[in-house]
Amino acid sequence: PEGRLVTEAISGIPLANVISRGLGTQVRSMFRALERVLDALPADITRFRRRPAWSERAEHYAHAAATVLPSESTRCFAVAREVFELMAVSHPGPIVPVHGDFYEANVFVDRKLPKVTGIIDVDSMGPGHRVDDLACLLGHLSVLPHLAPDSYPKVSAELPVWLEMAERSVDPVALNARCAGVVLSLIAGAKRVDGSEWERDARGRLETSEMWLARARSW
Repeated sequence: PEGRLVTEAISGIPLANVISRGLGTQVRSMFRALERVLDALPADITRFRRRPAWSERAEHYAHAAATVLPSESTRCFAVAREVFELMAVSHPGPIVPVHGDFYEANVFVDRKLPKVTGIIDVDSMGPGHRVDDLACLLGHLSVLPHLAPDSYPKVSAELPVWLEMAERSVDPVALNARCAGVVLSLIAGAKRVDGSEWERDARGRLETSEMWLARARSW
């Protein structure tokens, strides 16, 4: 009744740690390992209640982003509007089991790549589109250079490899539009309460969401 879920302890380290030091020659094999995890999600979870994907709530997140960046409210709502427009003219693919919050902090891997040892935050699982899990992963990766540039120096070189692989497995317009929606949802989270500078990070995320839209348009 309290909605608690107890799982086995997961071995390994967060994928975020590995991304921080760089994937190197394992960049492609790691992405394939992540796809295999999504392939292995149990079919039974498609009977769960469907939760809206991040991009499907783009207008809500545009409002949140505009709250922390009021001077950029026009841009924030323009991103949301175009996310919806591009989703309407692209193909999300079939309904399949999805994780719902599939990004580097929720995936654990063995130190000997590219083995995935487990995933956490499984309360978001249910029916959905594979493209949204991939967009969640790529969208989160794309903000890491803004969040902590010194901690993630390899992302700018390795993210394009994963993007190119993902665009071969799902509709690239749908993927890039949804990546923009995911990044839009992360803008408000850039605001810090400890008094440290955060606006550059937030504006960088907004610019990144616009870059995802530009790539979607290019397809």
